[in-house]
Amino acid sequence: MTGLLATAGENPFPDHRRACAFFTQCRGQRESLCDDSECFCVSAFSGQGFEEKACASPRTWDILVLGTPIYRGCHGKEAMSVLRRDLERKPLACMAEDFDGQFCMIVRDRAGKGFRVMTDHAGIIQMYLYKSGKTI
Repeated sequence: MTGLLATAGENPFPDHRRACAFFTQCRGQRESLCDDSECFCVSAFSGQGFEEKACASPRTWDILVLGTPIYRGCHGKEAMSVLRRDLERKPLACMAEDFDGQFCMIVRDRAGKGFRVMTDHAGIIQMYLYKSGKTI
């Protein structure tokens, strides 16, 4: 996976589609995942298509990862499995000290409670914030 895009607001879909066009038309990326709801949209991009190892979709959570997170001493699919179990018991904010590695991650609560963006402690993978009216 080479890019993640999350858009939130009262009607985020038009702004989200415009930003997606930048990745697909200007950067030559393929949208490998798109999940839209009334208040937010999340997309993942890849130069080659969907990469299962970078996405974990348990029953109530979507986890999209760029880079290599190490969670509680585990990495790859094992780290995502452990994180999935822990998300059922405690909030993501309480888990920050358990992460290492270089990564950016979007964790979406499918029950409609929104999403969180989390990055490694050093902020090595660049993140950008753009606001347009009531859309972030």
